[in-house]
Amino acid sequence: MNNHLIMAKLRLPYLGRGIIDRHRLLLKMANFKERKATFVVAPAGYGKTVFIKQFMDCVKVPFVWYQLDSFDNDPVKFFEYLVKGLV
Repeated sequence: MNNHLIMAKLRLPYLGRGIIDRHRLLLKMANFKERKATFVVAPAGYGKTVFIKQFMDCVKVPFVWYQLDSFDNDPVKFFEYLVKGLV
């Protein structure tokens, strides 16, 4: 089942140096445990990946990183990756 999965899709990307801290946004996420879901939506280049990485570094809770692309439009493939990320 999982032997055809590309494991890089489940790894957090390397962000490099010189990253801008987003303290104001991190404060807005302080009550994340009170919510069922949180979506970070913005156009390309707005720093969504950097922000989520900073957030996950701050909260120290388990999470799944799943980099979606057009091939994840297949429900079977989508759930295979999601399950693999959860295990």
